[in-house]
Amino acid sequence: MAECDADIDYFERCKVDALKEFCKKRGYSLIGKRKKELVSLAWALSFQKAPIVLTKQQEREAVNLDYKSLLEIDVDGCHLRIPDPLELREGWENESTAASKWPPCMYIDINNYLISKDEQNLLTRLANDYKEGNNLSVNMTSSMAGTEGDMTLQSVLNAIQQVKTDMLSHLDAKIDPIQSSLTAIQISLSTLSDRVELLEQRVSTNEDNVSNIMSRMKQLESDNTNLKAKVEDLENRSRRNNLRFVGIPEFAESTDMVGFMTQLIYKVLGQENFPSPLKIERAHRTPTTLPKRLDPGGKPRSILIKLLDFQDKKTILRIAREKGQLIFHGSAISIYPDFSAEVMNKRRLFDPVKRNLCGRMKYFMKFPATLCVIVDGKLQQFTCHKRAEAIFMSEPNSPAGMSY
Repeated sequence: MAECDADIDYFERCKVDALKEFCKKRGYSLIGKRKKELVSLAWALSFQKAPIVLTKQQEREAVNLDYKSLLEIDVDGCHLRIPDPLELREGWENESTAASKWPPCMYIDINNYLISKDEQNLLTRLANDYKEGNNLSVNMTSSMAGTEGDMTLQSVLNAIQQVKTDMLSHLDAKIDPIQSSLTAIQISLSTLSDRVELLEQRVSTNEDNVSNIMSRMKQLESDNTNLKAKVEDLENRSRRNNLRFVGIPEFAESTDMVGFMTQLIYKVLGQENFPSPLKIERAHRTPTTLPKRLDPGGKPRSILIKLLDFQDKKTILRIAREKGQLIFHGSAISIYPDFSAEVMNKRRLFDPVKRNLCGRMKYFMKFPATLCVIVDGKLQQFTCHKRAEAIFMSEPNSPAGMSY
């Protein structure tokens, strides 16, 4: 990949891995960045000519190479390698003794010697010290030194100009990476701003859609409740002429269920109570299929009949209430109206209260699920089973102790 002088179209044609490698070499994080962001960042770094940042391992290797190069010197055309001071274990002298053996020289002498030898590495170090303000007078003296060491006004001006140039170069070297980072940040912020604006628009649209959906859902719930109530009402209306007989032994009906039920009603309730013949449209046991394992002592299936005349149904229920217990072939039978499963579940909630009232008070159920109790000659109605339980199943269980 080109390091510089490349337009943004060039970076757009590059692959993601190449873009990541280009940015990573210059020390920028790539977490969560898409290709468009990588293209913008790579182009900004190329435009700013951002330098390659060495890894810690590469820095260590570069330092080691520089250090080893300092140990190799040329003396009278002969290449020598001096011992590594860090590896010497013997032959060291104390500071006072070693200092007495140093040649008499000043810092300016060392500087002049390096200039004469053109030692660029050490000269660079001295220039850095010079820019940082260390040994300013020494470096200015060395910079202004002429062929004969005379200091003139022109040399002072040249030294000042050199200081200015070095300081500007130093500042540029420090500011350029910062400027590159700021440019990349601005590009990223611009991209993020566009994405946030798009997300805000989508969130606003979703909120409107959710509001509309909630309104429609509430309307649908209301319509569903109304339709459910209508379906339940229609189902119970279709069962108006039905009666359920419980306790009749299995196989007592033989093959003619309609004829059997007609004779059973006449025999149990009395044929004289029916001036006109009963008309039963159909009759069957429920469930219609016989269990695979029939328990001889188990509860027989109930029989469901449909009468053609609703008045016959009312007559059968009235006579059954008047007679109380009904016996057929030694078995007690019961007769109930036929309701939908929803109504039956609501009515079953009152069973504990009805068992408690049995034999003590008169009560009856009113359609669809209302318990009616006669207390001290007054009719009390309960649509909630919990309220009825709180009154009739609390202590004391006497009409005098009850409060309504």
